[in-house]
Amino acid sequence: MYVIPIVPAVLLINGLISCLRAHSLEDLRTMTARASSPNYDWQIGEERSAHLPLQITYLVGCPKKLLPDD
Repeated sequence: MYVIPIVPAVLLINGLISCLRAHSLEDLRTMTARASSPNYDWQIGEERSAHLPLQITYLVGCPKKLLPDD
């Protein structure tokens, strides 16, 4: 009897569903505009992987200053 390995199948399905749920760049811009704060810089973009035919969408929020100046 052949048993299908469950872990690789679950990881594949989870990865495919995650790709379908990814937000567009415009969605990310809208979300960051609503959460806009003068204390954060937002970086939004897409990068292409050298090994995969997929684009990787990213959103990075960095505080401008961690501590106020004295």
